[in-house]
Amino acid sequence: MKQTSFPFPKPKTWGGKRKGAGRPRKRSHPGLVGPGVPHARRPEHKARHPVHLTLRVRPGVRYLRAQRQASLIVNVINAVQSDDFQVVDYVILGNHLHLIAEAEDAKALSRGMRRLEIRIAKRLNSLQNRRGPVFVDRYHAHALETPREVAHATRYLRTNYRRHAHEYLPPRWLDPLATRVAKPRTWLLATSPP
Repeated sequence: MKQTSFPFPKPKTWGGKRKGAGRPRKRSHPGLVGPGVPHARRPEHKARHPVHLTLRVRPGVRYLRAQRQASLIVNVINAVQSDDFQVVDYVILGNHLHLIAEAEDAKALSRGMRRLEIRIAKRLNSLQNRRGPVFVDRYHAHALETPREVAHATRYLRTNYRRHAHEYLPPRWLDPLATRVAKPRTWLLATSPP
């Protein structure tokens, strides 16, 4: 005799992670293509790993490599150096910055970047007589965990303007706005060529 089977109701599908869930971007972000840096929890930061950081400004902000804007940014970078956070290398490009920084932990990295972003935004707004946000999105961070990654990142910062330039640059030209500003504390950065 065949056993009778009963149709059980399908399990409920609400709750948990779903595709497309989360707060969508309601307002447009000028200068941002795609969703940008996700608002997810950042990975835990280890003090022995330097971090490659990228900050992009909005289209209404003037050219960052202009003399007044560049000197303002360099002054802010020097002002935010502290015992638990320091920017070691930087390059200023037309509409974004690349930094290599060292921090004691994730909280120190977050606090240091907040100090840096707020000071740059206030001073650029004051200089350009504008109001509102300066940066397009959150900063993008990538931990450098191996000597090869550190060497690639430092070389990338030194030669980045050459990739974006529309004028002729001599082969041995060194970018004055791509510089090491602090003595490295981590072994990975201290052993990499400046």
